[in-house]
Amino acid sequence: MPSTGISVTLLQGAIRFRTINTFCRAAHILLTSLTVKGEDKLVIAHHIVRVFQSRILPETKSLDQILGLEAQTHVAKVTLEILCLENAKEQVGWAITTICCWLKDRDGDWKGSLEKRIQKLVSVTVTPPLVDHIS
Repeated sequence: MPSTGISVTLLQGAIRFRTINTFCRAAHILLTSLTVKGEDKLVIAHHIVRVFQSRILPETKSLDQILGLEAQTHVAKVTLEILCLENAKEQVGWAITTICCWLKDRDGDWKGSLEKRIQKLVSVTVTPPLVDHIS
């Protein structure tokens, strides 16, 4: 985890970026897999949220603007998947709280990354589960 106040070199930033993206891709695959049972998805989601809180979100903040925006889009994608989980009250609550913080953050880039991810989700999916969940 990056220390506060210490700058990150380009190489360190690239390594962190790839680590974040790899984790997010794996998390998304697990959360959307049809072969993973519901109770297993709850356990997986719990661990994903813990890793997001302890490592992914702090490391995303340490990236430069270009890599940070791309990483935020991947993090938003997984967070939206967690939001759509059934019977995962704690994880869905975390996702709602996190998304609300991102939307309130006027100075940060999270709002734009989240909006970008939602636009892509709506344009790709005929009836996205997120829309069903919200309505």
